[in-house]
Amino acid sequence: MSKAHSKKPGLYDGFEGYRTASERDFKHVLTDGLVVLDANVLLNLYRYTSSTRADFIEVLNKIGDQLWIPHQALEEFWRNRENTIRDPSNARDTIKQLEAKLNDSLGIIRGWSKRIALTESVAAELANKLDSAFVDVTATIKQVADREASKLSRATHEDPVVNDLEQLIAGRRGEPFSDGVRAELIQQAMERMENSIPPGFKDRSKNKGDEGAARAAGDYLLWMQVIEEVKVRKVDVLLVTGDVKEDWWRKEEGEIRGPRLELVQEMKVLTGRQLLMLRPESLLMHAKKLLAIEVSDTSVQDINRVGKYLSKENSEDWQEGESEDPIDSPKGPGDRYLLDKLPEGRSGDYLEIVIDMAALVQHSSDLDAYLDAFQERFPGITLRSVARRRMRVLVSLGLADIKGKQVRLTDLGEKFVQDRSISIIQQSLIERIAGAAEIVDLAKQHKPEKVRSLLHTMPPASLSATQARLVYRWLQKFDVIQ
Repeated sequence: MSKAHSKKPGLYDGFEGYRTASERDFKHVLTDGLVVLDANVLLNLYRYTSSTRADFIEVLNKIGDQLWIPHQALEEFWRNRENTIRDPSNARDTIKQLEAKLNDSLGIIRGWSKRIALTESVAAELANKLDSAFVDVTATIKQVADREASKLSRATHEDPVVNDLEQLIAGRRGEPFSDGVRAELIQQAMERMENSIPPGFKDRSKNKGDEGAARAAGDYLLWMQVIEEVKVRKVDVLLVTGDVKEDWWRKEEGEIRGPRLELVQEMKVLTGRQLLMLRPESLLMHAKKLLAIEVSDTSVQDINRVGKYLSKENSEDWQEGESEDPIDSPKGPGDRYLLDKLPEGRSGDYLEIVIDMAALVQHSSDLDAYLDAFQERFPGITLRSVARRRMRVLVSLGLADIKGKQVRLTDLGEKFVQDRSISIIQQSLIERIAGAAEIVDLAKQHKPEKVRSLLHTMPPASLSATQARLVYRWLQKFDVIQ
């Protein structure tokens, strides 16, 4: 080829991933390219307000035939739909955050009471007022959450999200890989994970159980379905995802700068096309400007709110998943252990629940497999991070040990599962749990109403009032005190 016709390498050749996408790039792909939605974008429709959901669906309708949903995204949507519907507004976590603030506020009142030598009865009255207000606020939150959840139906024909998606996705979805190709790609995904090749290497902890490999390979299966579709259409592609993990995004000093360089390069090599990526809120802002769509600023803020919340949750889960000892029970004063709530709350049979939790260890010594079984046994625990916290009580009570990624019953735990003896838990509570012995002494000296009042105002050293009440409830449930 003559020099006149040869193309000289430019500044971005081989470094396409560093190029910042322009408004022109986004307008081109929104009107003439391929716009792909990840499963989390579909699931987040349950977490938005009805007006935000309407705005988002309108944007997707405007994108029209450029829109495309990989089969893998649909598979993950249906698999996770009911868990998402259970608590779309994340009310449980909001209440948990308020509980932490309540503990801080009660601590401030206790400190002030001691500084001015406030009488015990007045200090208890202040604490009770604060606690009563907390109960009222959380009750209202639950009512609002229930009202929002009631608008969503598990019956698909009554589900507004499913009805919107059914019309939107018709003719705009991909097909699954054949069984043979899928098996080969899952094997490739496992090899890429071992070498930290994106996407999906942050999901390696999902590779547990019969379906573990397939679930761990989910991001890679979606990625390859996108690549195959781009090969057919021969257009640039925009992937819209709420996933913020570092196996999708290139980050500089914690700030997202664009797709991973490896992903941009792989798309370029395999298809010759450009890869762009956006988060859902950014899609709305670009669509509002470039496609002349009326989008409420409130909708953008709502989507951003959901994105920030889920980003925080996911970030905590990665850190837990990567740590050497992710479920090390916290220690209280005197090197004793703290307790946590049980999966089924106050109404459950504490003894039977602890027996079930311990028995699961006998069947699943791998920590991730245990947590899978734990969440299956207690379906109300939908967040992995919450499952981790709840199962800590086995360590606190001396029934189990966690070493790296393995969980095993101690000799005491083996005896407990075999004998199902309440006396084992009673003794462990007294000997191992921070504040338990002190609360037992209080119960011997005072009536229950007085004990509860004292735990509000003067809990055992280094325990919050909430933690002290939790220990008190455990002691009652296991008949250590009346």
